Amino acid sequence: MPAKPRWLLAIPDAISQLEALDRPLLIRRDIEQLFGVRKHRSRAAFRHEEERRERLVTELRKARLTGIRVKLPAETLDTKLASLPPGVSVTRVRIEVRFNGAKEAVERLYGSSSTAGERW
Repeated sequence: MPAKPRWLLAIPDAISQLEALDRPLLIRRDIEQLFGVRKHRSRAAFRHEEERRERLVTELRKARLTGIRVKLPAETLDTKLASLPPGVSVTRVRIEVRFNGAKEAVERLYGSSSTAGERW
C-alpha cells in the first residue's frame, strides 16, 4: 500500500488550528502552513520542461515542413499501384480515397492496405 501524503496526516492538527482561528478568511499562505505544503514546482524546475517542449515542437515543425521521403524505383510504383481498388488513387504528392459512407471508406482503405501488403 502506498504511503499517505504528508498533508493527509496533518488534517487533524489543521482542523484544530482552524477552530482556534479568529479570521473568517484564509489566504494561500495560511493553507500552506496548515498542511505543511507549498507550491509544487519552482520556476527554475519548470523552465527545463518548457525548454524540452519547445525543442519538441521545433522538431515536429521541421518534420512537417520537410516531410518524409522514401526512395523507390519507378517500376515498383507502377506495378504495385495498378491493382488498387476503385476510388483509390496515388500520385507523387497525394493519396486519395473517395467513398460514400463509412462502410465504403473502410472497405477501400482495407482493400488498399491489403493490396499493398500482398505486393510490397
